[in-house]
Amino acid sequence: MTAPRPNFDFDIDHYLNRYVPRNRLGRLPKPISWFLGHRGKHPVEIGTLLIYFWAFVGAFAGLLVVEAVFNTPFFKNEGTPIVVASFGAAAILEYNAIASPLAQPRPAFLGQLLSAVIGISIHKLFSLSPHYPSPFSNDSNFLVPLAGALAVGIASALMGFTKTVHPPAGATALLCVVDAQVARMGWWFLVPVMIGTLLLLGVALLINNLQRRWPIWWWTEHDLRSRKDDLGTEKSLGSVDEERDAAIDMQEAEPDRDRLVVGMDRVVLPQGLELNDLEISMLEGLRTKMKEGRRRRESEATRVGSE
Repeated sequence: MTAPRPNFDFDIDHYLNRYVPRNRLGRLPKPISWFLGHRGKHPVEIGTLLIYFWAFVGAFAGLLVVEAVFNTPFFKNEGTPIVVASFGAAAILEYNAIASPLAQPRPAFLGQLLSAVIGISIHKLFSLSPHYPSPFSNDSNFLVPLAGALAVGIASALMGFTKTVHPPAGATALLCVVDAQVARMGWWFLVPVMIGTLLLLGVALLINNLQRRWPIWWWTEHDLRSRKDDLGTEKSLGSVDEERDAAIDMQEAEPDRDRLVVGMDRVVLPQGLELNDLEISMLEGLRTKMKEGRRRRESEATRVGSE
Protein backbone atom coordinates (compact mmCIF):
# COMPACT_ATOMS: atom_id res chain seq x y z
CA MET A 1 0.00 0.00 0.00
CA THR A 2 1.50 3.29 -1.09
CA ALA A 3 1.44 6.34 1.11
CA PRO A 4 -0.83 9.21 -0.02
CA ARG A 5 0.94 11.88 -2.01
CA PRO A 6 1.25 15.23 -0.20
CA ASN A 7 -0.97 18.02 -1.47
CA PHE A 8 0.97 21.21 -2.21
CA ASP A 9 -1.94 23.13 -3.73
CA PHE A 10 -2.81 26.56 -2.39
CA ASP A 11 -5.44 28.96 -3.69
CA ILE A 12 -5.49 32.33 -1.97
CA ASP A 13 -8.88 33.09 -3.51
CA HIS A 14 -10.36 30.32 -1.39
CA TYR A 15 -9.85 32.68 1.55
CA LEU A 16 -10.27 36.06 -0.18
CA ASN A 17 -13.30 35.56 -2.42
CA ARG A 18 -15.72 35.22 0.49
CA TYR A 19 -15.00 38.88 1.28
CA VAL A 20 -15.13 40.16 -2.30
CA PRO A 21 -18.51 41.65 -3.33
CA ARG A 22 -20.22 40.22 -6.37
CA ASN A 23 -20.16 42.08 -9.67
CA ARG A 24 -22.82 44.80 -9.75
CA LEU A 25 -21.79 46.51 -12.98
CA GLY A 26 -25.05 45.46 -14.63
CA ARG A 27 -26.93 47.86 -12.34
CA LEU A 28 -25.05 50.88 -13.69
CA PRO A 29 -26.31 52.85 -16.70
CA LYS A 30 -25.46 50.95 -19.86
CA PRO A 31 -22.98 53.54 -21.27
CA ILE A 32 -20.99 53.27 -18.03
CA SER A 33 -21.22 49.52 -17.57
CA TRP A 34 -20.34 48.99 -21.24
CA PHE A 35 -16.96 50.70 -20.85
CA LEU A 36 -16.35 48.77 -17.64
CA GLY A 37 -16.59 45.49 -19.55
CA HIS A 38 -20.14 44.41 -18.69
CA ARG A 39 -22.11 42.70 -21.45
CA GLY A 40 -25.59 41.24 -21.35
CA LYS A 41 -24.61 38.78 -24.07
CA HIS A 42 -21.49 37.54 -25.83
CA PRO A 43 -19.80 40.25 -27.93
CA VAL A 44 -19.87 39.84 -31.68
CA GLU A 45 -16.63 38.63 -33.28
CA ILE A 46 -15.05 41.51 -35.22
CA GLY A 47 -12.31 39.71 -37.15
CA THR A 48 -8.55 39.69 -36.76
CA LEU A 49 -7.84 42.78 -38.87
CA LEU A 50 -9.94 44.96 -36.59
CA ILE A 51 -8.33 43.34 -33.55
CA TYR A 52 -4.88 44.29 -34.84
CA PHE A 53 -6.07 47.80 -35.65
CA TRP A 54 -7.43 48.40 -32.16
CA ALA A 55 -4.31 46.81 -30.65
CA PHE A 56 -2.24 49.40 -32.51
CA VAL A 57 -4.51 52.29 -31.49
CA GLY A 58 -4.55 51.17 -27.87
CA ALA A 59 -0.79 50.66 -27.50
CA PHE A 60 -0.07 53.95 -29.26
CA ALA A 61 -2.59 55.96 -27.26
CA GLY A 62 -1.83 54.30 -23.93
CA LEU A 63 1.92 54.77 -24.04
CA LEU A 64 1.56 58.29 -25.46
CA VAL A 65 -0.62 59.29 -22.50
CA VAL A 66 1.85 57.81 -20.02
CA GLU A 67 4.82 59.53 -21.68
CA ALA A 68 2.99 62.86 -21.73
CA VAL A 69 2.23 62.61 -18.01
CA PHE A 70 5.75 61.49 -17.12
CA ASN A 71 7.13 64.47 -19.08
CA THR A 72 5.50 66.95 -16.67
CA PRO A 73 7.66 68.81 -14.11
CA PHE A 74 6.13 66.82 -11.25
CA PHE A 75 7.73 63.63 -12.54
CA LYS A 76 10.79 65.08 -14.26
CA ASN A 77 11.95 66.77 -11.05
CA GLU A 78 12.05 63.35 -9.37
CA GLY A 79 14.20 61.82 -12.10
CA THR A 80 11.38 59.71 -13.55
CA PRO A 81 12.22 58.14 -16.94
CA ILE A 82 10.09 59.12 -19.91
CA VAL A 83 8.38 55.73 -19.55
CA VAL A 84 8.86 52.58 -17.51
CA ALA A 85 10.32 50.06 -19.96
CA SER A 86 8.05 47.23 -18.81
CA PHE A 87 5.01 49.25 -19.89
CA GLY A 88 5.82 48.35 -23.50
CA ALA A 89 5.22 44.69 -22.80
CA ALA A 90 2.18 45.54 -20.67
CA ALA A 91 0.69 47.40 -23.63
CA ILE A 92 0.86 44.26 -25.77
CA LEU A 93 -1.13 42.32 -23.19
CA GLU A 94 -3.64 45.02 -22.32
CA TYR A 95 -4.47 46.07 -25.89
CA ASN A 96 -3.79 42.96 -27.95
CA ALA A 97 -4.17 39.80 -25.85
CA ILE A 98 -7.07 41.27 -23.89
CA ALA A 99 -8.78 37.93 -23.26
CA SER A 100 -5.72 36.54 -21.49
CA PRO A 101 -6.02 36.08 -17.70
CA LEU A 102 -2.64 37.84 -17.49
CA ALA A 103 -4.14 41.02 -18.99
CA GLN A 104 -7.01 41.54 -16.54
CA PRO A 105 -7.00 44.47 -14.07
CA ARG A 106 -6.11 42.50 -10.96
CA PRO A 107 -2.80 41.07 -12.24
CA ALA A 108 -2.09 44.14 -14.40
CA PHE A 109 -2.12 46.50 -11.43
CA LEU A 110 -1.24 44.38 -8.42
CA GLY A 111 1.42 42.42 -10.32
CA GLN A 112 3.22 45.64 -11.23
CA LEU A 113 2.88 47.05 -7.72
CA LEU A 114 4.08 43.91 -5.92
CA SER A 115 7.02 43.49 -8.29
CA ALA A 116 8.10 47.09 -7.82
CA VAL A 117 7.96 46.67 -4.04
CA ILE A 118 10.03 43.49 -4.26
CA GLY A 119 12.58 45.04 -6.63
CA ILE A 120 13.08 48.13 -4.48
CA SER A 121 13.29 46.04 -1.31
CA ILE A 122 15.96 43.77 -2.79
CA HIS A 123 17.96 46.78 -3.97
CA LYS A 124 17.74 48.36 -0.51
CA LEU A 125 18.76 45.09 1.13
CA PHE A 126 21.80 44.57 -1.08
CA SER A 127 22.75 48.22 -0.66
CA LEU A 128 23.57 47.44 2.97
CA SER A 129 26.63 45.54 1.74
CA PRO A 130 29.78 47.68 1.37
CA HIS A 131 30.58 45.71 -1.79
CA TYR A 132 27.33 46.65 -3.54
CA PRO A 133 27.92 49.45 -6.06
CA SER A 134 26.09 52.73 -5.63
CA PRO A 135 23.43 53.58 -8.23
CA PHE A 136 25.11 57.00 -8.53
CA SER A 137 28.24 55.36 -9.96
CA ASN A 138 28.84 53.37 -13.11
CA ASP A 139 30.47 50.52 -11.23
CA SER A 140 29.06 47.01 -11.24
CA ASN A 141 29.98 43.62 -9.83
CA PHE A 142 28.49 40.16 -9.37
CA LEU A 143 26.06 41.39 -6.69
CA VAL A 144 24.01 43.43 -9.18
CA PRO A 145 22.98 40.53 -11.45
CA LEU A 146 22.51 38.38 -8.36
CA ALA A 147 20.13 40.95 -6.87
CA GLY A 148 18.31 41.31 -10.17
CA ALA A 149 17.76 37.58 -10.54
CA LEU A 150 16.62 37.30 -6.93
CA ALA A 151 14.15 40.17 -7.36
CA VAL A 152 12.56 38.59 -10.43
CA GLY A 153 12.42 35.15 -8.78
CA ILE A 154 10.71 36.44 -5.64
CA ALA A 155 8.33 38.60 -7.68
CA SER A 156 7.38 35.63 -9.83
CA ALA A 157 6.64 33.46 -6.81
CA LEU A 158 4.69 36.20 -5.03
CA MET A 159 2.59 36.93 -8.12
CA GLY A 160 1.77 33.24 -8.38
CA PHE A 161 0.90 33.07 -4.69
CA THR A 162 -1.45 36.06 -4.97
CA LYS A 163 -2.83 35.12 -8.42
CA THR A 164 -1.53 38.36 -9.93
CA VAL A 165 0.86 36.94 -12.54
CA HIS A 166 1.66 39.68 -15.04
CA PRO A 167 4.81 38.94 -17.12
CA PRO A 168 5.80 42.59 -17.74
CA ALA A 169 5.96 43.05 -13.98
CA GLY A 170 9.01 40.79 -13.89
CA ALA A 171 10.83 43.44 -15.91
CA THR A 172 9.67 46.07 -13.41
CA ALA A 173 11.30 44.16 -10.55
CA LEU A 174 14.48 43.81 -12.59
CA LEU A 175 14.60 47.52 -13.47
CA CYS A 176 14.55 48.44 -9.78
CA VAL A 177 17.91 46.71 -9.40
CA VAL A 178 19.84 46.90 -12.67
CA ASP A 179 18.71 50.30 -14.01
CA ALA A 180 20.69 53.04 -12.25
CA GLN A 181 18.13 55.77 -12.98
CA VAL A 182 15.31 53.70 -11.49
CA ALA A 183 17.45 52.53 -8.56
CA ARG A 184 18.23 56.14 -7.63
CA MET A 185 14.52 56.88 -7.34
CA GLY A 186 14.07 54.40 -4.50
CA TRP A 187 10.54 54.17 -3.11
CA TRP A 188 9.42 57.10 -5.27
CA PHE A 189 9.44 54.67 -8.19
CA LEU A 190 6.16 53.24 -6.85
CA VAL A 191 4.41 56.48 -7.82
CA PRO A 192 5.08 56.31 -11.59
CA VAL A 193 4.47 52.56 -11.57
CA MET A 194 1.01 52.95 -10.03
CA ILE A 195 0.00 56.06 -11.98
CA GLY A 196 1.37 54.73 -15.26
CA THR A 197 -0.40 51.41 -14.81
CA LEU A 198 -3.69 53.11 -14.00
CA LEU A 199 -3.34 55.30 -17.09
CA LEU A 200 -2.77 52.24 -19.28
CA LEU A 201 -5.80 50.53 -17.76
CA GLY A 202 -7.92 53.65 -18.18
CA VAL A 203 -7.09 53.91 -21.87
CA ALA A 204 -7.75 50.17 -22.20
CA LEU A 205 -11.27 50.59 -20.81
CA LEU A 206 -11.97 53.15 -23.50
CA ILE A 207 -10.25 51.61 -26.54
CA ASN A 208 -10.90 47.94 -25.84
CA ASN A 209 -14.64 48.42 -25.34
CA LEU A 210 -15.37 50.25 -28.56
CA GLN A 211 -15.77 47.01 -30.53
CA ARG A 212 -14.41 44.40 -28.14
CA ARG A 213 -14.83 43.61 -24.46
CA TRP A 214 -12.38 44.24 -21.63
CA PRO A 215 -11.93 43.30 -18.89
CA ILE A 216 -13.27 39.78 -18.96
CA TRP A 217 -13.26 39.93 -15.17
CA TRP A 218 -12.07 42.45 -12.56
CA TRP A 219 -11.04 40.23 -9.67
CA THR A 220 -11.52 36.58 -10.61
CA GLU A 221 -13.02 34.47 -13.34
CA HIS A 222 -14.93 32.44 -10.74
CA ASP A 223 -18.52 33.11 -9.73
CA LEU A 224 -18.87 35.36 -6.69
CA ARG A 225 -22.65 35.13 -6.43
CA SER A 226 -22.32 32.67 -3.59
CA ARG A 227 -19.48 31.69 -1.31
CA LYS A 228 -18.80 28.99 1.23
CA ASP A 229 -18.31 29.42 4.91
CA ASP A 230 -15.89 27.43 7.02
CA LEU A 231 -18.38 24.55 7.29
CA GLY A 232 -18.70 24.30 3.51
CA THR A 233 -22.29 25.53 3.32
CA GLU A 234 -23.25 28.19 0.84
CA LYS A 235 -24.18 31.70 1.96
CA SER A 236 -26.07 34.23 -0.08
CA LEU A 237 -24.27 37.53 -0.55
CA GLY A 238 -26.07 40.51 0.96
CA SER A 239 -27.67 42.77 -1.61
CA VAL A 240 -30.81 44.67 -2.38
CA ASP A 241 -32.16 41.57 -4.09
CA GLU A 242 -30.93 39.13 -1.44
CA GLU A 243 -34.32 37.49 -1.08
CA ARG A 244 -34.50 36.78 -4.78
CA ASP A 245 -30.96 35.38 -4.80
CA ALA A 246 -31.79 33.17 -1.82
CA ALA A 247 -34.90 31.87 -3.55
CA ILE A 248 -33.20 31.13 -6.84
CA ASP A 249 -29.43 30.67 -6.81
CA MET A 250 -28.18 31.11 -10.34
CA GLN A 251 -24.72 30.15 -11.49
CA GLU A 252 -23.31 30.73 -14.96
CA ALA A 253 -22.24 27.66 -16.86
CA GLU A 254 -18.89 27.15 -18.49
CA PRO A 255 -18.39 29.17 -21.71
CA ASP A 256 -18.66 26.08 -23.93
CA ARG A 257 -22.05 25.05 -22.54
CA ASP A 258 -25.15 26.40 -24.25
CA ARG A 259 -27.93 25.04 -22.12
CA LEU A 260 -30.03 25.97 -19.11
CA VAL A 261 -30.23 23.43 -16.30
CA VAL A 262 -32.99 23.62 -13.67
CA GLY A 263 -32.38 21.63 -10.51
CA MET A 264 -33.89 21.55 -7.05
CA ASP A 265 -30.81 23.21 -5.56
CA ARG A 266 -29.75 25.66 -8.26
CA VAL A 267 -30.27 26.91 -11.77
CA VAL A 268 -27.29 26.90 -14.14
CA LEU A 269 -27.43 29.52 -16.87
CA PRO A 270 -25.42 29.76 -20.10
CA GLN A 271 -22.75 32.43 -19.73
CA GLY A 272 -24.00 35.93 -20.53
CA LEU A 273 -27.72 35.10 -20.25
CA GLU A 274 -29.66 37.59 -18.16
CA LEU A 275 -33.24 37.08 -16.98
CA ASN A 276 -35.94 39.55 -16.00
CA ASP A 277 -38.08 39.23 -12.86
CA LEU A 278 -40.88 37.36 -14.65
CA GLU A 279 -38.50 34.77 -16.08
CA ILE A 280 -36.85 34.34 -12.68
CA SER A 281 -40.26 33.82 -11.07
CA MET A 282 -41.04 31.10 -13.63
CA LEU A 283 -37.81 29.26 -12.84
CA GLU A 284 -38.47 29.63 -9.14
CA GLY A 285 -41.90 28.07 -9.68
CA LEU A 286 -40.32 25.11 -11.47
CA ARG A 287 -37.89 24.57 -8.60
CA THR A 288 -40.75 24.74 -6.09
CA LYS A 289 -42.73 22.11 -8.01
CA MET A 290 -39.67 19.85 -8.20
CA LYS A 291 -39.17 20.12 -4.44
CA GLU A 292 -42.87 19.40 -3.80
CA GLY A 293 -42.64 16.35 -6.05
CA ARG A 294 -39.64 15.07 -4.14
CA ARG A 295 -41.44 15.53 -0.82
CA ARG A 296 -44.47 13.62 -2.14
CA ARG A 297 -42.31 10.74 -3.33
CA GLU A 298 -40.49 10.59 0.00
CA SER A 299 -43.82 10.68 1.86
CA GLU A 300 -45.23 7.84 -0.28
CA ALA A 301 -42.09 5.79 0.19
CA THR A 302 -42.33 6.25 3.94
CA ARG A 303 -46.02 5.27 3.95
CA VAL A 304 -45.41 2.14 1.85
CA GLY A 305 -42.52 1.15 4.09
CA SER A 306 -44.66 1.49 7.20
CA GLU A 307 -47.34 -0.78 5.68
